[in-house]
Amino acid sequence: APLGLLAAPLVLPAVLGLLLLAGLAVSTFAATDPTPVPGISRRRTRAAVTFLTLLQPLARAWGRLRNRDTARRGAPTTASVPVPVRRAPGRVLVYAATGPRAELAAALIARLRSSGVDVRQATAWEDHDARIAAGPFVRGELLTSDHPVGYVQVRVRRRARVANAVVAAALVTLAALVSGPLFGALVAAVLVSLSWGLWRTGSGFVRALAEGDR
Repeated sequence: APLGLLAAPLVLPAVLGLLLLAGLAVSTFAATDPTPVPGISRRRTRAAVTFLTLLQPLARAWGRLRNRDTARRGAPTTASVPVPVRRAPGRVLVYAATGPRAELAAALIARLRSSGVDVRQATAWEDHDARIAAGPFVRGELLTSDHPVGYVQVRVRRRARVANAVVAAALVTLAALVSGPLFGALVAAVLVSLSWGLWRTGSGFVRALAEGDR
């Protein structure tokens, strides 16, 4: 009975997912018009193209997960990163303003990427310089400011990923009704993910930038 209660909410999404994949396979098979290959039937060629089409997203995701940290560490930096002149309360790093603030922000983003941090540079329409991925429950926003005059302050503003937190809370609540060990495992996973996100946007951020390029 407990396993049945746990599996029931998952059956409908799984069935819908399988139907979606089946529909995509049928449409791809019907739309494929391969060049004739000697010794291989057109039906077999179309089936192979359909299979590879369905497999492609998985292959791309595997490639990203396997190689993204290596790619970030090997990415060239656009400029050297100076050493902060001091640290302020709230995990704030203070740099001497030796050039445009945008150039310092770009150098900091490159340094974070080379340290293995997933950073996405913001557009000119956003109120932060970059977004830092820090797990399913926390994200960071890199902020720089020209204050006081002659210095640049750098810090990370934390943001909660509310939708993911709501889903996690629902799963933990369901697990509490179904199985004690499952409940404990989910709580532990949530706490580990949350702790890692807080570290990444706190001490981990400071550690990645504090030494600069010596």
